[in-house]
Amino acid sequence: MRKYSLIISEYDPGELKHLAALRLAKQDSETLAFAFYTRNSTNTEEAVESLRNYLHLESNIDVDRVVPYSTEIDLHNILHNYPYNTLYLSDVYKDSTFSGKDICENKGIDIQYLDINIFKYHVGDNKPWSSMIDK
Repeated sequence: MRKYSLIISEYDPGELKHLAALRLAKQDSETLAFAFYTRNSTNTEEAVESLRNYLHLESNIDVDRVVPYSTEIDLHNILHNYPYNTLYLSDVYKDSTFSGKDICENKGIDIQYLDINIFKYHVGDNKPWSSMIDK
């Protein structure tokens, strides 16, 4: 059986922890989709940033598909209508209820929590790799 995975997370291409999350999720998946929150904003700067992040995700080799959503209902539809086996979330959601958790449980979608905070610096910080890992 093919492993179709979905990652739901914020995304900033300059954050090493976001890039690490994509890599970690893809290592265990044949197909990795990213649920990308699109801001409904009239602010030009926010719209440009959102588009930049979307295009960056589209070009990321670890992401096979970007699935935009703008509402909680959209997110529920994504979980209902796509054949995902695994959902990846940040471990901050491990002990909490989150939107769509009931859908995952009802459909038998395995929920994996990623501890990606060991990578807490921006790519442009020029720090040695050893300093990016909490010891």
